[in-house]
Amino acid sequence: MLLVVYAHVMHFSLNMRDVASSFISLFRMPTFFFVSGYIAYKAVECWDSKFFCARLKKKAIVQIIPAVVFFTLFSLVHYLNPVSEFARIGFGKFWFTIALFEMFCIYFILSRLGNALGEWITDAGLIIVALAGVVYFYFFNVLGSDKFLIFQVANYFQFFVFGLMCRKHSRGFLGLMDYTRVRAGIILVFLLSAVAYAYYWYNNLGNSPHAALYQLGFGIIDAYIGVIALFAVFRSCASFFDSTSLVSNVFSFVGRRTLDIYLLHYFFLPDLSCVATWLASHSNTLLNFFVSASIALLVTAVSLLASRIIRISDFLAQYLFGASPPSRAA
Repeated sequence: MLLVVYAHVMHFSLNMRDVASSFISLFRMPTFFFVSGYIAYKAVECWDSKFFCARLKKKAIVQIIPAVVFFTLFSLVHYLNPVSEFARIGFGKFWFTIALFEMFCIYFILSRLGNALGEWITDAGLIIVALAGVVYFYFFNVLGSDKFLIFQVANYFQFFVFGLMCRKHSRGFLGLMDYTRVRAGIILVFLLSAVAYAYYWYNNLGNSPHAALYQLGFGIIDAYIGVIALFAVFRSCASFFDSTSLVSNVFSFVGRRTLDIYLLHYFFLPDLSCVATWLASHSNTLLNFFVSASIALLVTAVSLLASRIIRISDFLAQYLFGASPPSRAA
């Protein structure tokens, strides 16, 4: 989530794009969908009709209602007509939860089929849809205005499925991640991929005759490397995040409030065009990152404060942020 806010500060507040933000963009959203798939899998689920409908209803409440509400509010704040804005750009900045809901629909339908015909149907179906999405995204996308996010789902569903499969086979996956040499190797490959991307960026290979091949390689290979590297880093720091230190508590709190931050931070992104001019005159990637990361932390803090105020109402907490309803005493 912090990487997402950082990227949005670069893009929306500073209107800048440098090698660091471009490289991070390769794996920040894939990581989001990987984590979503990872926590979506439940080994004990029985996909009968009742369970299917209950899960679909819950996901609709958590992912569609907040997107619609905040999209409408954001449009009104900027003196725009929400209906005409949706007709023009769909859900715009609030696309993520809608795309995630569509992915859950695919997963739930295939799980329901797997319950009736065999578990292999679910696994095979997920892999086939993921591969079809990759082919469509990179080779056959013909949509102009994609208001229903088929383009986004086609691109990112592979990472959702990757998360599902890693969780389903967590014994082997986590066992592999617990080998120190494996984690070190993954991080080394990640660093090498960063160097390769920097070479691509500074040598302007995006305009070369093989630009499409570079884009395909970085868009898929580096995305998976980044996802696994982030997982490896957090896995290696598991004892730290299990501790009660201030920093670990802050990270854990941000993790629990990810949806809140995502929905609210767009309202607090400042216009920093004057700062962008100053940064452009210095042309320093490290300086860009430090300034953008600092602003991102401030925007995140303000978003969390707004979240805390909204969550005073149990009703708003439930329908805007998917919080569990308060338990009622008998």
